[in-house]
Amino acid sequence: MELIQSDKRTLAIAANLLYKFGGETTHVQVVEYDLFHLLVSIDDECNTRYGVVVAESSILDSDAYKNYLDILNKRVYTRDNPDNVPILLMVVDAFMESARIGVQLGWCSEFTPIVYNPITLKQMDNEWTKILYTLVKAMSSTITMLSSEYLSIQKTIALNGIHNNGFRFSGAILYARTIIPHIPQLTAQTKQQFEEDAAQYIYRPKFENDELDKAILECTQQKFANVADVNQRNDKMLFTSIDVQDLQFYGKELGGYNKIRIKYSLLPTINITGENWQQYITPISLHNMTLCIREPYDKQWALSLDHQIFTSDVNLGEWVKYSELINKKSESMIDLFDYII
Repeated sequence: MELIQSDKRTLAIAANLLYKFGGETTHVQVVEYDLFHLLVSIDDECNTRYGVVVAESSILDSDAYKNYLDILNKRVYTRDNPDNVPILLMVVDAFMESARIGVQLGWCSEFTPIVYNPITLKQMDNEWTKILYTLVKAMSSTITMLSSEYLSIQKTIALNGIHNNGFRFSGAILYARTIIPHIPQLTAQTKQQFEEDAAQYIYRPKFENDELDKAILECTQQKFANVADVNQRNDKMLFTSIDVQDLQFYGKELGGYNKIRIKYSLLPTINITGENWQQYITPISLHNMTLCIREPYDKQWALSLDHQIFTSDVNLGEWVKYSELINKKSESMIDLFDYII
């Protein structure tokens, strides 16, 4: 955050106080957001999140604070913006390692912010922190359903290992599959089908992998077989604005993930001699996948992963039927790259 500056020690004091009064379900991250320094996440039924601006005692009379309030009042809060969370202002006494805190930005709904000016700051203690938690939890519970075109199942393949040059890395390959039938017009039949699909996906805890998901997982396992553990995480439905907000935090943690668009190409298993046989085969191209790798890592190695060619365990005689199936299913893939800001 550039407008209101805060040094590392002040941020550390603020984080310690949030942990002290927030309890063991509290998680604090230093983030690179425009409107706050710290992101606080609570392990509760609402996945409550709020931002914290950390400042010195003289902040309220400063031009920087006036400019900050002006930005809050004039800002356009668009759909899926990760800044759409309640924001608290914490004024830290670095000498006493104490703080006053209050709500700076609240929400009546997903797109109706309230800027509190003057702000009510009180000494940070158990009672006041509990009251603030109740407020931000209620604000975080105000969620909106995504438009039907974005309703999808998020697939995550986790990576954790050491590259052969000694770089340790962790990461994930992300993509999503829509649950909307690819039909231009919503007829009575497709509407009923969508409602049945939505009910099925909402209430089922696990979404079965089909041929496309299995092909992507197998390609990932082949690529990282010698350097990383490859595990598929539980699938998640992207259903509300909060679900998309969760996805965006891949790109916002300090020292967080770098994202790379990747593509897999599949070829059949062919035992033919000669160099020209590939010109007669059209590879299956799987797009709309995002590789996220956490620092530290070898950037040149990571960039080499943007396009990989794999041989699928399908012989030439089965290739036409198999490629038609996979290509049809790949139409359901949704690109998550731009969601990870």
